[in-house]
This record gives sequence, structure tokens and C-alpha cells, in this order.
Amino acid sequence: MSEANVRKYLDVSTGNLPHEEMEAIETGNAGGDDELVIVRNYEYGAWVWVPDEPDYYAELPKLQPRLSAILNEARRLGCNWVNFDRDAPHLAGFPSFEW
Repeated sequence: MSEANVRKYLDVSTGNLPHEEMEAIETGNAGGDDELVIVRNYEYGAWVWVPDEPDYYAELPKLQPRLSAILNEARRLGCNWVNFDRDAPHLAGFPSFEW
């Protein structure tokens, strides 16, 4: 019997992103025209995949700097996904946005 493959995720408020960046996630445009950012939207937010390689989303820091910073923090913490949820707590050390 093989061992279970358990994954970690970072639970983050949608308010840790500017409205424009959350909207880009929701519409599938977070990576611009050249990069596919892997996202699973749901009623209260979105799940965003955290790649193992820091430069996997090469253009993301220019296009979505706050999203990029949060993905880097999730990677540093050993997470595979970030759950942006409107009811999740704000991530300490990161700006919060009202929208």
C-alpha cells in the first residue's frame, strides 16, 4: 500500500489582493496573454496553484505583484495551493484592501 499524498494550502482573505488582481484571477487573466495561472474559482473566492519553481509564472510579478508575493509566501511555507476566500483571515505582514 502506498502512502497518502497529503498537500498543504494557505488560507488567505480575498481582501489581501487589490480588486483588480482578484478580478484577473476570477476571469482567467492573471497571467496575461502568455501565462496560464492555474485557478479553480468558487462562489466565495478561488484556489490558485503554487508551482514548485519560483519562476514558473515568470511574468506574474509584473502583472499581479500582490498575488505573486502571496504565492511566494505560500511556497516558502511548503503549500501547494492558496485558497483566497472572502471569509478567511487576512495574511499578517501583507497589505489589506477594501473593495
